[in-house]
Amino acid sequence: MIELLEPAGYTPPQACLDAFNIQFGDAVRTEWSEKNDSYEAIFYKGGLEHIACYNEKGILKNYKMFLPKELLPLSITSQLSSRGEIMNSVLFNNGHSIQYEVIIREPDSVRQLILFSTTGEILKQERL
Repeated sequence: MIELLEPAGYTPPQACLDAFNIQFGDAVRTEWSEKNDSYEAIFYKGGLEHIACYNEKGILKNYKMFLPKELLPLSITSQLSSRGEIMNSVLFNNGHSIQYEVIIREPDSVRQLILFSTTGEILKQERL
């Protein structure tokens, strides 16, 4: 199945642009797309890739920030240091809570996806 992408230069509703500029005003290299009745901005801020998702009224529904492992909370890295190599980590903010999704590669090359709370509690874990 081929997914059609929005043409380059897609512009979301003005309410989304206004809210984005207030919340992420110093963002660079912003690209917008429309997905499932939401408007998604992919951008860089502070050298890190972010994805922000807005509704048609410009209300931020959630955002993701791709983190280097050095920026993960100690409550998470301390649990993972003996389990394997951290391959990928993402901060999820849905407006009500922050969670961290981490993919690790264990010594036997098995990859695990682990979802953590901000306090380091494991919320979900699955083998990939």
